[in-house]
Amino acid sequence: MRTLVAIGLAAALGATPAAAHELLLIPSQTQAQPGEAIAFDVHSTHVFFKAEEMENVESVEVALVGAGGTQVLEVSGKEGALKLEGEATTDGKPAWLTAHRLGQIWSKTPRGWFQSGKSENPDAEFTNKYEKFSKALVNAETGDGFAMKPIGQALEIVPLSDPAALSSGEEIQVQVLHDGKPIAATVSATFGGFSETPNTFAYLTETLKDEAHGHVAKVKTWAPGIWMIRAEHRTADTPEIDEHVLRSVMLFEVQ
Repeated sequence: MRTLVAIGLAAALGATPAAAHELLLIPSQTQAQPGEAIAFDVHSTHVFFKAEEMENVESVEVALVGAGGTQVLEVSGKEGALKLEGEATTDGKPAWLTAHRLGQIWSKTPRGWFQSGKSENPDAEFTNKYEKFSKALVNAETGDGFAMKPIGQALEIVPLSDPAALSSGEEIQVQVLHDGKPIAATVSATFGGFSETPNTFAYLTETLKDEAHGHVAKVKTWAPGIWMIRAEHRTADTPEIDEHVLRSVMLFEVQ
């Protein structure tokens, strides 16, 4: 199923005070010369790409992942700000700026939402663990191939077609990987400035079976700009939690 209309997904995303925000790492630029620093923001939001809430700096891991290895990056947040900030110095080659919001356990109770488990909330309707991943492609090069390789996120969106060769109006093929294996998933996408309405996407599709690659989704990037593709996966319950909810976002530029 595909559609090119805006889709409000607040209910489908299971809106909560903190858990339903999407984690986004937004670079200030997508191309940089060797040795040039790229500033970036990390924030949580329902409106893409407008910061609404700053994550706890101790709960976020940020890195620059390139063909030559992984560079751990520092982030900080100013008092009263809505986002974490940092910068990465690249070698001018394709790389992913990545963010990982570590898992947090939240319980929904008749008294509201609480960041604690079942033992602290015996009246909880459910208790879930929420974990989020984001990656943004910088220095994309046509034909390089690096962007089409997984980098090892627990839930990861991986392009099967070259993002650097993509023009507005063309489709990009992606897989959603859980622990490195393709899974069936609903995939949503949008681009910066599309809508000020919370949890609204410009495109919605589902993965289809592909003999060569397994589950594959095709997203038509019908406008230029910074696009984000988003997926979610829920694992089976455990004694401590009802569901482990993983969310992943991939950002890239479309010319």
